[in-house]
Amino acid sequence: RLRAATPRLRLAKLDGDEYRGSKRLVELGPGAAHRLGMADGDLVEFPCADGPSLLAWVRIDSGVAADTCRVGASGLAILGLAPGDDVELRRACVSDSLAPRKRGEG
Repeated sequence: RLRAATPRLRLAKLDGDEYRGSKRLVELGPGAAHRLGMADGDLVEFPCADGPSLLAWVRIDSGVAADTCRVGASGLAILGLAPGDDVELRRACVSDSLAPRKRGEG
């Protein structure tokens, strides 16, 4: 029942760059981002019950359908999923010790 209440998105393959520098990207449409409370640049995770979660950074793209997220080929392979599969996406929990620091901070 809890799983049924968890927002799910349909996977699509991200064509083009799947990284921005060293950061893996996931593309969301504005509607999905708003519904999930996510913004461009947010760190998110695809939780995995039988292995480590896949982390990615959000890139908002108005060309992505409201019920869809786009992930690159390597991300799909790591998840063991294919375009058209449903997936959970949530904000990643980052401890303060792992959060990026601003210049001049400790």
